[in-house]
Amino acid sequence: MRVVRLFLKLCFIACLLILVASCKTRESESLRVGTYLSNYGRSGDFTVSLDNDYGSFALLYDQYFFQVKVHLRLKNQDNITIKNIKFNGEDVCVADDFYRPSIMEEGHFEYELDPYHCKTRWKKLIEESNGGDLKFSVIVSETDSGLEKIYEFQISKTNMSLLAEIMDIDNV
Repeated sequence: MRVVRLFLKLCFIACLLILVASCKTRESESLRVGTYLSNYGRSGDFTVSLDNDYGSFALLYDQYFFQVKVHLRLKNQDNITIKNIKFNGEDVCVADDFYRPSIMEEGHFEYELDPYHCKTRWKKLIEESNGGDLKFSVIVSETDSGLEKIYEFQISKTNMSLLAEIMDIDNV
């Protein structure tokens, strides 16, 4: 009888460990330089990509046009409306209307941000983070049920401050 109880306890613990390991969100983050056009100082773009189990969130900074765009792709989300995008609890500076995003396909949204207002607020929020990770929160609403969901994408202080610094240097 003791052997059976011990075996059942071990099976229960193993199931819990498997469940905990499978529930963790897998995240990745990358900063890359792309589209180098020439020796002209304002050519090229910088992209910070944040990927997790929900989908991907990318910040694209285009030096030539001085544009910052958000590319958002959510997995298995067809009928949703983006209500808001926040950076560490504060609204991001969306230049476009939230109700009219550039939609390339279902579940893929693109918004243009206002870099003149964003970079100052972002730098302030980066300083206030005290070395911890920062996060972008995407608040969506399902069109059928009206149920709100929040998707979060973590970004390191290093990559976010580097992007804000590049935007600041480029605008001088």
